[in-house]
Amino acid sequence: MNIGQIVPEMDIGGVEQGTLDLARGLAKRGHKSIVISNGGRLIPELESIGVKYYTLPVHRKSPIVMAKLIKEVRKILHKENIDILHAKSRVPAWIGYYSCRNLKKTHFITGFHGFYSPHFFSKIMAKGERVIAVSSAIAEYAKEKFKVPAEKLRVVYNGVELKEYPQVTPPPISGGFTPLEGEDRGEGENRIGILARVTPLKGHSYFIEALAKVKEKFPKVRGFIIGPLQKNKISYQQQLEKLLKKLHLRNLKFIPPEQKEKIFPTLNILVSSSIVPEAFGRTMVEAQLAEILVIGTNIGASPEIIEDRKTGLLVPPGDSYALCEAIIWSFTHQKECKKMAESAKKIAQEKFSIEQMIEKTITVYQEVLSLPPIPSHQLARGYV
Repeated sequence: MNIGQIVPEMDIGGVEQGTLDLARGLAKRGHKSIVISNGGRLIPELESIGVKYYTLPVHRKSPIVMAKLIKEVRKILHKENIDILHAKSRVPAWIGYYSCRNLKKTHFITGFHGFYSPHFFSKIMAKGERVIAVSSAIAEYAKEKFKVPAEKLRVVYNGVELKEYPQVTPPPISGGFTPLEGEDRGEGENRIGILARVTPLKGHSYFIEALAKVKEKFPKVRGFIIGPLQKNKISYQQQLEKLLKKLHLRNLKFIPPEQKEKIFPTLNILVSSSIVPEAFGRTMVEAQLAEILVIGTNIGASPEIIEDRKTGLLVPPGDSYALCEAIIWSFTHQKECKKMAESAKKIAQEKFSIEQMIEKTITVYQEVLSLPPIPSHQLARGYV
């Protein structure tokens, strides 16, 4: 098969990492794979595995730019003899949809990666010959809000790499915490982290408030906010820093994504405090695979990743008190938490592996290729 993926950018994120993993898997299995995007930090990795890529501004929402790009993408699809174009975001999907119109060979499918608002611009995500949802929660949402027929929907969980982290002693953090009196840094600490983009949707303020309450009973608790900060979210981080001062919380530090590998394996608990439904929850699975206990909010796809009190803990969104109670419970029930973390790892290795993602996606591709070609006039009218 000759497969094309079209995404806004190849930077840090779940969609981007999934695109890279799928491209690698297709290449290993002897399939031709290309990626069309606006570039990004993952492009060198595409180069290293021999995947061809095209850099085009397919993230731009300008109708004039999109119209020009349709011609460019159509040329690429024809040149590369692409069988399937897999679009994973709305602007690239519109471009890809119309690029496929006059190409008899190329099939168009979409990846539903978010709880998109059901307005006209988002409806393109329902127009693939097959619609791949990254969780059952997303599949149900697509059926309800976008009227995607069940026979077109396929659930394929994102794949997450299993990394073997060495057992390490928590490292000193330069410019970080002032040790408590009589305390050796890293000794006897409970270390809790949140791994997410620094944005209000991720519920950082509730994490901070919960940590302040936990500190009253466990003074040696340490908190880490790990994740990228976008330029348009600087004011939000400043709000969080004001909250830290207000709560007199000196035991929390912001960690850039470049230092993730240094801090992540030292955590006792990973918190996902999102206040809006998560389409999947890659960071929760990463933690499960590292045998780190996960506490998540019981919305979106989180209950598909965490079975409460069996593979982790679930709390209501936006409830710092409930989050505090869950953290304290985990500190006082370490044997139960160890069993939960071990169970979570076993399930995650099978349910959320990169291999299952690749194999199930290839199955969808093969299914689509067995379908009769859709006449271009029907594709143009949105019958798919």
